[in-house]
Amino acid sequence: MTVPRKNNNDLPHVEKYDSLNGTWDFLKDGALHILDRLDEGMSITRYMELYTAIHNYCADASKTMSVESFSDQTANVLGEALYNNLVLYLKEYLTNLRLTSLSEATHEDRLAAYAKYWTRFTTSSRFLHHLFGYLNRYWVKLKNRFSDTVVYDIYTLCLVSWYHHVFAYICDDILTSLLYVFNRKRSHEPVDMKDVKVCVDSITSLSFDKADMSKANLNSYKAFFESRFISSSREYYATESSQYISTHSITDYLGKAESRLSEEEELVHLYLHESTLKPLLEAVEDELITKHSEVLHNDFSRMLDENCHDDIVRMYRLMSRTPNGLQPLRKSFEDFVKRSGFLAVARIAPEGDKVSEVDPKDYLESLLSTYLSSKRLVEDAFQGDADFTKSLDTSCREIINRNVVCQPSSSRSPELLAKYSDSVLRKNSKAAEVDDIENILSSIIIIFRYVEDKDVFQNFYTKLLAKRLVNGMSNSQDAESGMLSKLKEVCGFEYTSKLQRMFQDISLSQELTDSFRQLPEMQKSPIDFYAMVLGTSFWPLTASSSSFHIPPELKSLYERFESYYNTCHSGRKLSWLFHLSKGEIKARINPNSTTTYVFQVSTFQMAVLLLYNKSDSYKYEELIQLSGLNHDILVGILNIFLRAKVLLLEEGKKLGEPESVYTINKNFKMKKIRVQLNLPIKSEQKQEVVETQKTIEEDRKLLLQSAIVRIMKARRTLKHVVLVKETIDQIKSRFAPQVSDIKRCIDMLIEKEYLERQGRDEYVYLA
Repeated sequence: MTVPRKNNNDLPHVEKYDSLNGTWDFLKDGALHILDRLDEGMSITRYMELYTAIHNYCADASKTMSVESFSDQTANVLGEALYNNLVLYLKEYLTNLRLTSLSEATHEDRLAAYAKYWTRFTTSSRFLHHLFGYLNRYWVKLKNRFSDTVVYDIYTLCLVSWYHHVFAYICDDILTSLLYVFNRKRSHEPVDMKDVKVCVDSITSLSFDKADMSKANLNSYKAFFESRFISSSREYYATESSQYISTHSITDYLGKAESRLSEEEELVHLYLHESTLKPLLEAVEDELITKHSEVLHNDFSRMLDENCHDDIVRMYRLMSRTPNGLQPLRKSFEDFVKRSGFLAVARIAPEGDKVSEVDPKDYLESLLSTYLSSKRLVEDAFQGDADFTKSLDTSCREIINRNVVCQPSSSRSPELLAKYSDSVLRKNSKAAEVDDIENILSSIIIIFRYVEDKDVFQNFYTKLLAKRLVNGMSNSQDAESGMLSKLKEVCGFEYTSKLQRMFQDISLSQELTDSFRQLPEMQKSPIDFYAMVLGTSFWPLTASSSSFHIPPELKSLYERFESYYNTCHSGRKLSWLFHLSKGEIKARINPNSTTTYVFQVSTFQMAVLLLYNKSDSYKYEELIQLSGLNHDILVGILNIFLRAKVLLLEEGKKLGEPESVYTINKNFKMKKIRVQLNLPIKSEQKQEVVETQKTIEEDRKLLLQSAIVRIMKARRTLKHVVLVKETIDQIKSRFAPQVSDIKRCIDMLIEKEYLERQGRDEYVYLA
């Protein structure tokens, strides 16, 4: 029914009732019609008669006073009698309603009856509120203004009356019925839920601030309904969860728990106030998850081992809902990753003493497979959780630095990583495609981030890069630059500064060689010459331990270039590294054949072969004297020539024996015209590894000492424990320093008079 807008000037003329009893009898019939038969409707004429009667009673000109002279006494005269009659009538009406219509026996019938009459009454109350609008705006407002007593507006009065005369008497029965139907629904038993929402809304509506209806106040709702509803829910799920977990698998239980939590959320959205959701879920989670967490945690390791992805996802979702529920899962996940990684490395590692001779490619792939599978698990199952990512990082750091291959030496991981990088960046790499190389290098960097001894990788990578550049074996300039960019991103500019300078030296050497070739005398030279001038400070190259006599065929060229360089760069000194130099020589060995072979040799090998232009055979002592090479290097060179059958050893003699004779093989034959003889010598390879380790140790000492000096220079005075801690913090990005090494470096600095002991455990910086 539409309530028209009321205008005092347009009110119809009705008979004026001077008697309150007469006015009330007229109004009571209208109120009863609204409360009991509102669905039949009310004519506008009838409505306006009722409204005008209320208006005339409250606004009688013989009684009306100005607002300024309004007092509590006049307020009593103007509206209290009418208001009190309505209070008494509502009490009588609601008491009769409770006794005659709200005494159903069954739970569902009781809720249906309550919902029916509550809905009818609240609708009627709103209509009454409009009908008594003049009383609300005038008498109620002024009464509250000039009196300490709180007087409700008509709608609030109706709700308060319902609360006192109906709800207060049957609330326990209503609550019992609500809990009954909720548990029936949880048990998936047939139950009529259509009236539940109305009943719960009734409880919420009656939990208001009677002094100010505009304020939200759910204290009564929470104290009366919510607390007992949650307690009932706890009892229900405590019983169900204990029975279910004892008779079903953990997988089934997780599915059951998740569906139950989803059902409870839906229950709140459909029937309860939204504020109940949080405390209800906390209670249900406590019963379903927290109280069974130990059993669930114990089964998580099995799920990881058997790759039960759906169960892992469900376990994470459930445990993330409880306080500290994920901590045991993170520990189990960390142990699982370590176990998987150690096992993957053990599968590809040789047994026994050869455990450290693992193939770099296999080694990297085993580490990478563990990382990628675990990373996918973190992203998919654990939703990229930061704490699980941290656990993954911790596990990977442990796997990469302390697996079975690293047991002989902690530097094996960075060494193998550097060697694999070299194999990818070297010419003739199997990863010939640019995209393949880029992907492999990105994979190497993933593992590199977890390497503790990054200085070891730097040393090996620098030496291998130097070999690639010196020998012209680099696969791609773009790939090399890309790798440097990735290393710089992880470790900073200082880490790659020397590597970048090495590329600059190669570029400058090309320019220098081109200008040298432009000399008139060089344009007539039969020798194609290329020189690399490399900075001593940037290249990890050392002079050979052997002396060397430059062949006469090369001596003039050598002297000419050195003279040219000195004219271009005065004050610089060239140190020739002949053991790293190489070249090609044409050889026609068999006089009966027209085949000319091209031997690819080192400069040392070239010097030995050029001797055979003058004689077909030499004694071992003669070769040493003429070449100037030491025993180990010459034996290695002769061994390569003998295996290639370029030279023949006198029968009955052993390689390197005094008086042994080495003769040129004039019957030499080879299918290939170009013959590669510049092969690495084992003694040189072993020596190189030893020298690299020594370089690493020396570099670490210098890094530690420089870090200590920087700290002490800034702090001046420092306790021993603090100095050690700060030194570790500064150095740990390069390698994991040992406390014993730091102590030795402190002692060295004291001897060098950089520091001085003060007391038992304190140091002073000496300016």
